[in-house]
Amino acid sequence: MAVSRIAGDHRFVLLLILITAIFFRSIPVITNTAWGFDLGIYYGIALRMISEEELFIDYDGWGSSYQYFPVLYILSLGISKLTGLDLLKVMVALAPVIGGLTVLLFYMIVMELTRNRRLSLMSSALLAVAPFHVYQTSHAAPMTVGHLFMLSSLFLFLKFKKDKRFLPFLLLSTILLILSHHLTTYFYLITIAGMIIWRSFKYGIGFGESSKELGYLILSSIMAFSYWRFVAKPVYYAFMRGGTGLEPHIVIIFYFLLILVSIPITFSLRRHRIHLILSGLSERFARSCKKIFLISFFSLLAMEIYSMFFNIPATNIRMNPTAILLSIPLLLFASLSVSGLPFLSIGKGKSYIQGWLIAIGASLLYSLLTGNTTLYPERHIEYLMVPMCLPASLSIIEICKELNLYRFVSVRKKVSTEVLVSIVLLILVVSNGVTVYPSRYSLRFQDEEISDSCISATLWLRNHTHENDTIATDLRLSHLIWAYGMNATFDETERLWTCKDWRGCIDELEGKNRNYSRVTYILIDDVMRDFVVCLDVRKSVYMNETGYEKFLREPFELVYRNVTLDSSGNIVHWAEVYKVNWSYIATEI
Repeated sequence: MAVSRIAGDHRFVLLLILITAIFFRSIPVITNTAWGFDLGIYYGIALRMISEEELFIDYDGWGSSYQYFPVLYILSLGISKLTGLDLLKVMVALAPVIGGLTVLLFYMIVMELTRNRRLSLMSSALLAVAPFHVYQTSHAAPMTVGHLFMLSSLFLFLKFKKDKRFLPFLLLSTILLILSHHLTTYFYLITIAGMIIWRSFKYGIGFGESSKELGYLILSSIMAFSYWRFVAKPVYYAFMRGGTGLEPHIVIIFYFLLILVSIPITFSLRRHRIHLILSGLSERFARSCKKIFLISFFSLLAMEIYSMFFNIPATNIRMNPTAILLSIPLLLFASLSVSGLPFLSIGKGKSYIQGWLIAIGASLLYSLLTGNTTLYPERHIEYLMVPMCLPASLSIIEICKELNLYRFVSVRKKVSTEVLVSIVLLILVVSNGVTVYPSRYSLRFQDEEISDSCISATLWLRNHTHENDTIATDLRLSHLIWAYGMNATFDETERLWTCKDWRGCIDELEGKNRNYSRVTYILIDDVMRDFVVCLDVRKSVYMNETGYEKFLREPFELVYRNVTLDSSGNIVHWAEVYKVNWSYIATEI
């Protein structure tokens, strides 16, 4: 009896959901020594913050602006200092916990909006395993911390709307968000704007009634823009200009003008009864929930089959049969979300989720239409995953209500809707959870593993190289090389990994017209040899047999090899360091 009471307690269920969220985000950390394409950047910045005793270091690695978002680094350094644990281990272990906590915050947001505990638990359970969100928030990256403070700020914004005493906490959370990640700050600001504008359109809320929310939006926007302008200058000049093609100050002017004119525009639309037309359409679509679910599922499946022959829009990726099979749980989740959208029109609280979805959806559409390489279309998906969990939950409940179980199973008593909802939810949670990482790997586009052998090889290089040496490797390991204070090729080598003979990549070895001096060492691991060589966010090459075998001959000399063994003594990971014999090359040229 006591066990059943505990199992039925929402706090126990919420704890179970939180543990599930942290567990699935921890899988890469459990199975690898380290994890993350850009991990070396963040680890290197944290190391330099200690050695240079500066909050904002002089960053000379790949990319820009990473040093200006220090919350992750400060948290990691603080925990490492307090516990005495290795900084790298702290960073990779902390990320899944932070990512998992976003699920708890989303539960609080849905609870605040709907006052429906079951719906809040269902939505948070789906977010616990939402594929893109799980994958991204498993990384020790500023973006993961940004997700946490974005949701905490959204929750406090909703509380502030009812009680102005929450303003100090809201401002603190907003400041931490701004200091955490610029892209997440962008999504947060447009989300708040979307909520205010959509509710003005839907319910005729004018300047007077929304003055608090508008005042906060303007203040938080000024704080973000000021930080970017005077501190994180690469964001101001590169991110804002790259995202729109306009000068940053013009973007800011347009942004504030849009906010100011949006409410009068919504009132104009209301006079034409557009909101009533949309409400009528929502009611009609809500009655066709199952039909919309099936249409959405098979439409998405058809798009994936099409993508076997043509690149997925805005990427260089093509689907394959294995990837399609593993994506079915994601397609089910997405289809449920689409079919549940009409139910967001029922109840005032859910209109906040509508505004959230509309804002990020509009940004996604803009990035697709403009081919934007600053606001990457694929980066929108992880942010869309969060609000999509609520309509997916609403759809599950509605479809389960409509299902006549007698059509499928011969039973004496009809199974209750609650039991059926629980079964469907469990299937979705398990299937999405177990396919998060395999579905990504099946695309063979990126592999973010960093093995113990890679760490050992990097440390060997640190102890055996000089200041003027350059190590060629993929971008993933180049960041790690940089973290330990060495020179790397980053994303500037390509033929080095694919050509059959060193003569086919001599310009890359010499560093001609590149941002590095001639290559003296080469670092290769099993990921590069057997899976993929990652060169950039959207660029990868594949090292075939002949591409690898050239390193076994002059002018390359194997000087270090490290292997990682499993419990049976089998090699599971390896890393090799080759020295380039420039004396031999000089005699051959």
